[in-house]
Amino acid sequence: MSAVVARFSFLAVLAVLGLTISVFAQFGHTESPLTSSPPNANNHTVYLSGKVALEDGSPVRAEVALKADCGGEARTLAYADARGDFAFELYSSLSPKDGARASDSTSLTSSELATCDLRAEAPGFAAKKVPLAGLIAGESGMVNIGTIVLHPTIVAEGYTVSAADAAVPDKAKKELTKGRKEAQKGKIAAARQLFENLATRYPKFALAWIELGRIQAQQSDATAARTSFREALSVDQKQVIPYVELAELALRDSHWQELTETTSKLLEIAPSTYPQFWFFNAVGNYNLHNFGPAEKSLWRGLALDSEHRFPKMEYLMGLILENKRDYNGAAERFANYLKFSPKAEDLDTAQRHIRDCHSAAELAVANGK
Repeated sequence: MSAVVARFSFLAVLAVLGLTISVFAQFGHTESPLTSSPPNANNHTVYLSGKVALEDGSPVRAEVALKADCGGEARTLAYADARGDFAFELYSSLSPKDGARASDSTSLTSSELATCDLRAEAPGFAAKKVPLAGLIAGESGMVNIGTIVLHPTIVAEGYTVSAADAAVPDKAKKELTKGRKEAQKGKIAAARQLFENLATRYPKFALAWIELGRIQAQQSDATAARTSFREALSVDQKQVIPYVELAELALRDSHWQELTETTSKLLEIAPSTYPQFWFFNAVGNYNLHNFGPAEKSLWRGLALDSEHRFPKMEYLMGLILENKRDYNGAAERFANYLKFSPKAEDLDTAQRHIRDCHSAAELAVANGK
């Protein structure tokens, strides 16, 4: 059975895993709680909605968790989607009562609402806390808290401020903001022209190259996008975002060597920030038949992913262990995948892997191996 796995191109694995090409679409928390059945008359339920964004209104290019901070103890309540929007159930009178919380409950209790703050958390960024006291007053329904602004932290891993960008005239920065707004309105051609002009006039303006590359990628001009992101890196090789964008392009185009090299450079800068990029590094190595480095990257990613946001790492680890004839270990990883992703589209395939691994383990014991 291991020989079959060894020949299994990860192009097929991508299909099996249902891997989303966009890095940030992996965060995919777009489902609103309002799609569920409305609360009954005896249920006081409060939903919280809002947005997270950078100072100029652009989306945060990282996973943003919305957490309840209760006296230094934080619990994740929800995640913003790729646009920065969020909506989730904050409180319900049908939630577990104080002192009787279910381990998988995310809704807060009444006492927690009175004492906890809401904070948006993303690697390399900081934001002011929002007190939750008073949000349950009045009728049940949606409470919109507006936009939570995140600020880059200079000391954060991989998020140093480029001196070249800081030296760009304010006029150029305003033009950059204008271009971003044009892009948000869907005026892609106008935004591209604006960013091209900026990059030409200020070749050391890394953010202009980054925004130009994003527009070019959106227009499926991958060659031009790669050039733009590399121009940004020529200004400052310690920037994270150009590597993120290049890795996304490499993954989309199945350029496994490029994916491995790009994620390796990104992870040298920010080894503890992005568990998903340890996974993408493993994807690249797996396709190059570098199974040892792929396994090492997965172990790093799994160690960082304490909340199991990327369960597909478990699946790929299962494939690698299956290939090594560690059938019991592989079965455990496939089982973890189903535990952390119970509604996976490839549920039947994962269950088949578990059955095959158990059968192979029993056969190995019977043969004295």
